[in-house]
Amino acid sequence: MDERSEEQGRRSTKKWWLLGGATAALAVGLYLAFGFFGVQTLFVDDVVEEAGPVFDSGASASGAPATEPADGGQGSNDVGTPSQDPDAGDAAVDHGGDEPTIITLASGQFSGVGRYDGTGTANVLTDGSDQRFVRFEDDFATDNGPDLLVYLGTGTGNYEDPSQYVELGVLTGNIGAQNYEIPAVHPETGEPIDLAVFDHVAVWCKRFDATFTVAALS
Repeated sequence: MDERSEEQGRRSTKKWWLLGGATAALAVGLYLAFGFFGVQTLFVDDVVEEAGPVFDSGASASGAPATEPADGGQGSNDVGTPSQDPDAGDAAVDHGGDEPTIITLASGQFSGVGRYDGTGTANVLTDGSDQRFVRFEDDFATDNGPDLLVYLGTGTGNYEDPSQYVELGVLTGNIGAQNYEIPAVHPETGEPIDLAVFDHVAVWCKRFDATFTVAALS
Protein backbone atom coordinates (compact mmCIF):
# COMPACT_ATOMS: atom_id res chain seq x y z
CA MET A 1 0.00 0.00 0.00
CA ASP A 2 1.48 3.36 -0.99
CA GLU A 3 1.70 6.39 1.32
CA ARG A 4 -1.37 8.02 -0.25
CA SER A 5 -3.54 4.99 0.44
CA GLU A 6 -2.27 4.77 4.01
CA GLU A 7 -3.12 8.46 4.61
CA GLN A 8 -6.62 7.95 3.22
CA GLY A 9 -7.09 4.96 5.51
CA ARG A 10 -6.03 6.96 8.58
CA ARG A 11 -8.41 9.79 7.67
CA SER A 12 -11.28 7.33 7.18
CA THR A 13 -10.61 5.69 10.55
CA LYS A 14 -10.42 9.09 12.26
CA LYS A 15 -13.70 10.13 10.62
CA TRP A 16 -15.49 7.04 11.92
CA TRP A 17 -14.08 7.55 15.40
CA LEU A 18 -15.30 11.15 15.41
CA LEU A 19 -18.70 10.11 14.10
CA GLY A 20 -18.99 7.41 16.76
CA GLY A 21 -18.00 9.85 19.49
CA ALA A 22 -20.52 12.42 18.30
CA THR A 23 -23.26 9.78 18.20
CA ALA A 24 -22.44 8.63 21.73
CA ALA A 25 -22.42 12.22 23.00
CA LEU A 26 -25.78 12.86 21.36
CA ALA A 27 -27.24 9.72 22.94
CA VAL A 28 -25.99 10.78 26.39
CA GLY A 29 -27.38 14.28 25.86
CA LEU A 30 -30.79 12.95 24.85
CA TYR A 31 -30.88 10.62 27.85
CA LEU A 32 -30.06 13.46 30.24
CA ALA A 33 -32.54 15.82 28.61
CA PHE A 34 -35.48 13.42 28.41
CA GLY A 35 -34.68 10.66 30.88
CA PHE A 36 -33.27 12.67 33.77
CA PHE A 37 -34.26 16.31 33.36
CA GLY A 38 -37.62 15.45 31.77
CA VAL A 39 -37.62 18.43 29.41
CA GLN A 40 -40.59 16.95 27.55
CA THR A 41 -42.78 17.71 30.58
CA LEU A 42 -42.25 21.42 29.91
CA PHE A 43 -44.31 21.10 26.75
CA VAL A 44 -46.85 18.40 27.67
CA ASP A 45 -49.64 18.67 30.26
CA ASP A 46 -51.02 15.62 32.04
CA VAL A 47 -54.75 16.36 32.33
CA VAL A 48 -56.99 14.26 34.61
CA GLU A 49 -60.57 14.53 35.84
CA GLU A 50 -61.19 12.12 38.70
CA ALA A 51 -64.58 11.75 40.33
CA GLY A 52 -64.80 12.45 44.05
CA PRO A 53 -63.31 9.88 46.44
CA VAL A 54 -65.36 6.92 47.63
CA PHE A 55 -65.08 6.09 51.33
CA ASP A 56 -65.22 2.64 52.88
CA SER A 57 -68.62 3.57 54.32
CA GLY A 58 -69.98 4.02 50.81
CA ALA A 59 -70.06 7.81 51.04
CA SER A 60 -68.77 9.52 47.92
CA ALA A 61 -67.99 13.03 46.82
CA SER A 62 -68.47 14.24 43.27
CA GLY A 63 -67.39 17.78 42.61
CA ALA A 64 -67.22 20.21 45.52
CA PRO A 65 -68.11 18.77 48.95
CA ALA A 66 -71.66 19.60 49.97
CA THR A 67 -71.25 19.67 53.75
CA GLU A 68 -69.08 21.97 55.85
CA PRO A 69 -68.21 21.45 59.54
CA ALA A 70 -71.21 22.26 61.71
CA ASP A 71 -69.53 25.33 63.26
CA GLY A 72 -68.49 26.72 59.88
CA GLY A 73 -64.86 26.05 60.67
CA GLN A 74 -64.75 28.77 63.35
CA GLY A 75 -65.20 26.75 66.54
CA SER A 76 -61.91 24.86 66.72
CA ASN A 77 -58.30 25.18 65.71
CA ASP A 78 -57.96 21.41 65.43
CA VAL A 79 -58.77 20.43 61.86
CA GLY A 80 -57.96 16.77 62.49
CA THR A 81 -61.53 15.87 63.52
CA PRO A 82 -64.95 17.11 62.36
CA SER A 83 -66.21 20.19 64.21
CA GLN A 84 -69.65 19.83 65.79
CA ASP A 85 -72.34 22.14 67.08
CA PRO A 86 -72.88 21.38 70.81
CA ASP A 87 -76.63 21.38 70.24
CA ALA A 88 -76.40 19.04 67.27
CA GLY A 89 -75.25 15.95 69.14
CA ASP A 90 -73.57 13.54 66.73
CA ALA A 91 -75.48 14.78 63.71
CA ALA A 92 -72.35 16.00 61.96
CA VAL A 93 -70.95 12.48 62.00
CA ASP A 94 -73.70 9.87 61.86
CA HIS A 95 -76.67 12.02 60.79
CA GLY A 96 -79.13 10.05 62.90
CA GLY A 97 -78.57 6.84 60.99
CA ASP A 98 -78.86 8.45 57.56
CA GLU A 99 -76.36 7.82 54.80
CA PRO A 100 -72.85 9.12 55.67
CA THR A 101 -72.26 12.65 54.47
CA ILE A 102 -69.00 14.14 53.24
CA ILE A 103 -67.55 16.77 55.59
CA THR A 104 -64.82 19.29 54.77
CA LEU A 105 -62.22 19.27 57.54
CA ALA A 106 -59.85 21.81 56.01
CA SER A 107 -59.31 23.72 52.81
CA GLY A 108 -56.61 25.81 51.16
CA GLN A 109 -55.84 27.63 47.94
CA PHE A 110 -52.83 26.60 45.87
CA SER A 111 -50.26 29.23 44.98
CA GLY A 112 -47.01 28.94 43.06
CA VAL A 113 -43.57 28.78 44.62
CA GLY A 114 -40.67 30.66 43.04
CA ARG A 115 -40.85 30.45 39.26
CA TYR A 116 -43.59 27.81 39.34
CA ASP A 117 -47.35 28.42 39.11
CA GLY A 118 -50.19 26.88 41.07
CA THR A 119 -53.96 27.43 41.20
CA GLY A 120 -56.99 25.58 42.53
CA THR A 121 -58.14 24.25 45.89
CA ALA A 122 -57.08 21.42 48.20
CA ASN A 123 -59.96 20.11 50.34
CA VAL A 124 -59.53 17.56 53.13
CA LEU A 125 -62.68 15.41 53.17
CA THR A 126 -64.03 12.85 55.61
CA ASP A 127 -67.26 10.93 56.08
CA GLY A 128 -67.09 11.28 59.86
CA SER A 129 -64.84 8.25 60.25
CA ASP A 130 -61.05 8.18 60.57
CA GLN A 131 -60.73 7.97 56.79
CA ARG A 132 -59.63 11.18 55.04
CA PHE A 133 -58.86 12.23 51.49
CA VAL A 134 -57.22 15.29 49.96
CA ARG A 135 -59.05 16.36 46.82
CA PHE A 136 -57.64 18.82 44.28
CA GLU A 137 -60.35 20.76 42.45
CA ASP A 138 -61.56 24.22 41.35
CA ASP A 139 -59.46 24.01 38.20
CA PHE A 140 -56.32 22.78 39.92
CA ALA A 141 -53.24 23.37 37.78
CA THR A 142 -49.49 23.59 38.25
CA ASP A 143 -46.42 23.37 36.04
CA ASN A 144 -45.49 19.93 34.85
CA GLY A 145 -42.18 18.31 35.65
CA PRO A 146 -40.41 15.03 36.36
CA ASP A 147 -40.80 13.00 39.55
CA LEU A 148 -43.63 15.09 41.06
CA LEU A 149 -45.06 13.92 44.40
CA VAL A 150 -47.92 15.07 46.64
CA TYR A 151 -46.91 15.77 50.23
CA LEU A 152 -48.80 16.59 53.40
CA GLY A 153 -46.28 18.70 55.29
CA THR A 154 -45.53 20.96 58.20
CA GLY A 155 -45.15 24.73 58.11
CA THR A 156 -41.38 24.41 57.78
CA GLY A 157 -41.58 22.55 54.48
CA ASN A 158 -38.60 20.37 55.45
CA TYR A 159 -38.87 17.50 53.01
CA GLU A 160 -35.53 15.98 53.98
CA ASP A 161 -36.82 14.87 57.40
CA PRO A 162 -39.40 12.06 56.92
CA SER A 163 -41.11 12.94 60.20
CA GLN A 164 -41.99 16.38 58.81
CA TYR A 165 -44.06 15.20 55.85
CA VAL A 166 -46.30 12.39 54.62
CA GLU A 167 -46.02 11.27 51.01
CA LEU A 168 -49.53 10.83 49.58
CA GLY A 169 -48.46 9.53 46.18
CA VAL A 170 -47.24 10.47 42.73
CA LEU A 171 -49.02 13.50 41.22
CA THR A 172 -51.67 12.02 38.92
CA GLY A 173 -51.75 15.01 36.61
CA ASN A 174 -50.59 18.61 36.66
CA ILE A 175 -54.09 19.75 35.60
CA GLY A 176 -57.49 18.63 36.85
CA ALA A 177 -59.38 17.13 39.79
CA GLN A 178 -57.73 14.25 41.68
CA ASN A 179 -57.78 12.46 45.04
CA TYR A 180 -55.17 11.29 47.55
CA GLU A 181 -55.94 9.30 50.69
CA ILE A 182 -54.28 10.39 53.94
CA PRO A 183 -53.03 7.38 55.92
CA ALA A 184 -54.36 7.01 59.45
CA VAL A 185 -50.87 6.95 60.99
CA HIS A 186 -47.52 8.33 59.92
CA PRO A 187 -45.55 5.59 58.12
CA GLU A 188 -42.29 6.73 59.77
CA THR A 189 -43.32 7.58 63.33
CA GLY A 190 -46.43 5.43 63.75
CA GLU A 191 -48.22 8.42 65.28
CA PRO A 192 -51.75 9.48 64.21
CA ILE A 193 -51.61 12.18 61.55
CA ASP A 194 -52.84 15.44 63.10
CA LEU A 195 -53.86 18.08 60.58
CA ALA A 196 -53.08 20.74 63.16
CA VAL A 197 -49.44 19.72 62.68
CA PHE A 198 -49.39 18.70 59.05
CA ASP A 199 -50.87 21.93 57.86
CA HIS A 200 -50.27 22.17 54.11
CA VAL A 201 -50.38 20.21 50.88
CA ALA A 202 -47.50 20.55 48.44
CA VAL A 203 -46.52 19.34 45.00
CA TRP A 204 -42.80 18.63 45.20
CA CYS A 205 -40.24 17.58 42.61
CA LYS A 206 -38.17 14.90 44.32
CA ARG A 207 -35.52 14.73 41.62
CA PHE A 208 -34.53 18.38 41.91
CA ASP A 209 -35.72 19.13 45.46
CA ALA A 210 -38.08 21.87 44.30
CA THR A 211 -41.56 22.77 45.54
CA PHE A 212 -43.94 23.68 42.70
CA THR A 213 -47.09 24.73 44.54
CA VAL A 214 -48.44 24.80 48.12
CA ALA A 215 -51.91 25.05 49.68
CA ALA A 216 -51.96 26.07 53.35
CA LEU A 217 -54.82 24.25 55.11
CA SER A 218 -57.15 26.12 57.48
